[in-house]
Amino acid sequence: MREDDLPDRPDEDMTAPTANNMLFKDILMNGGNGNSNDNMPLMVDVEEDDIKLLEGDVLMSVENENPSIKFSESGNNLVNESMSKTIILKLLGMRIGFNALRSKTLMLWKTNQLFQLMDLENYYYVAKFRFIDD
Repeated sequence: MREDDLPDRPDEDMTAPTANNMLFKDILMNGGNGNSNDNMPLMVDVEEDDIKLLEGDVLMSVENENPSIKFSESGNNLVNESMSKTIILKLLGMRIGFNALRSKTLMLWKTNQLFQLMDLENYYYVAKFRFIDD
């Protein structure tokens, strides 16, 4: 701590985080408001088509020393519904960059709304659409 940062009064608390010196982790875990309430959920902007699984939708176990994850029927239905609007692309032949691929696909595919294009590895991409008709 620098000398300029020392409190002016001896009774002032030097350890209490302020908005200026909060850790990034604290901001994320406390929703950015500086409160240290452990019960406060992480504030995340969730898209409407994100999968929201309930506690009973996922069963995690270990079988023969291998981790196993099983989904309930409702969990499987949620995943299938989300993946029904997703295409995995693999570029064959000439390699192009992400921005060039995005521009080309916007020109070729006439969609109702913009789609989300994500770069995976080894020239694989995922295109996620908002509507199944796209």
